[in-house]
Amino acid sequence: MRGAAYFLMFLAMLPAAFTAAPAAMMLWVWTTLAAPSAYVFGPLADLPYNKIVVVVALFALMVDRGRKRFYVDAYFVLLTLFMLQAAASFAFGITTIDRTYDLADRAWKVYLLCLLAGATLRGRLQIHILIIAICLGAGIHGVLEGLKFLVSAGGHIVIPPGVFGDNNSFGLFMLMTVPLLIYLRRYSVAPIVRLGTAAGVLLNLVGIIATGSRGAFVGLIAVSLAMVQQSRRKLAMIAVILLFGGALAYLAPSRLYERAETIKSADQDGSFMGRVMSWKMNTLLALDRPLVGGGFSAMEDPKVFQRYIDQFRLLSLVPTDTPDGTRAAHSIYFEVLGDLGFSGLLFFVGILVTTFWNLSAVRRATLGNPTLQWAFDLAGYLRLTMIAYVISGAALSVAYSEMAFVVFTLISLLRKTVSDELAATKPAGLRVMPAGRKLASGLVARSGG
Repeated sequence: MRGAAYFLMFLAMLPAAFTAAPAAMMLWVWTTLAAPSAYVFGPLADLPYNKIVVVVALFALMVDRGRKRFYVDAYFVLLTLFMLQAAASFAFGITTIDRTYDLADRAWKVYLLCLLAGATLRGRLQIHILIIAICLGAGIHGVLEGLKFLVSAGGHIVIPPGVFGDNNSFGLFMLMTVPLLIYLRRYSVAPIVRLGTAAGVLLNLVGIIATGSRGAFVGLIAVSLAMVQQSRRKLAMIAVILLFGGALAYLAPSRLYERAETIKSADQDGSFMGRVMSWKMNTLLALDRPLVGGGFSAMEDPKVFQRYIDQFRLLSLVPTDTPDGTRAAHSIYFEVLGDLGFSGLLFFVGILVTTFWNLSAVRRATLGNPTLQWAFDLAGYLRLTMIAYVISGAALSVAYSEMAFVVFTLISLLRKTVSDELAATKPAGLRVMPAGRKLASGLVARSGG
């Protein structure tokens, strides 16, 4: 039943995607984040959904008469440099494990998606629709897991689809979606949509708790603190967070408490110290190959591990046991460092810094402007998503997450849209953006919050 629903949703979106490039971009984003192949069974599971949507999107770009407006900003420059670095690291890498080729394939697909989305999407309405596509694609996972957890009275064990990695990565994926669901609820006027997005927020929060992920738990705390910091009604926000926090604490499985307790004694936590071992191994790899690293997931290759394990003692400044086998990087920063070298890490950090800078620029430019209040608020919610990524990602191998790069691109598009709106300001005052334009789904973007 669930698989049929996914397939019918995909099929229903295809006609519009064939004729309109923005619709094709939305379908591409939804397919990438919803991962229908992970939920569809039987003959339908063999369909190459991503390849189909890429072909459809390229066809739509050719037949769509809308003007394609490529623009270049610091983000797209750094993104291109990062992908060129990834290509060089792949070409000159020292590993041939299957995961290397899988990550390379995913990286270039998401780069193409971001590049074409940047050329195709523009304006408040299309940004709003892109957020809908993200929430429909990414939010469905948290809804399903949250429902299972509630129906089973807390007995459900989250086992994420392979494409999302382990439960820690899955928990972060849900956490990054929650702020965007809150934005949709705030800026949608259809009661059924507001109710649906509110339910999506609650179920995704339950899904995060159900994963038992310590990394997602830390990210959730960081996001909660950031929400208080940027809220205009801090006492009310604190009360809301305490209310929902208490409810989630009641629902939380005992394994989450056990894992959270180890945060106080990280030096005695085997899981954390295992991460430190992995960080040290990836650092050794980068020191030996600073320009290109070892290639995607190189340190997960037993041959590469054996090549550097004898040098492990060189990084004894932080005392740990010697690892006895390959490990995932367990950090977006050390993952890029080992895979792509110091140059790759430089471009990656540059992308993160530029993305936060874009958010700050939007907030500064729209502060106190009622016409662009939506952009001010959206930048705030996207900041929460970014905080979740950079904090929880510090202990997770999610550097090449499609969700992250779609969000980076969305933020770049938001700054471009705000810049265009401000540039079009008339001498007599701001041009008021058209309001009340309904989407086919019944969503309406309101002019204020």
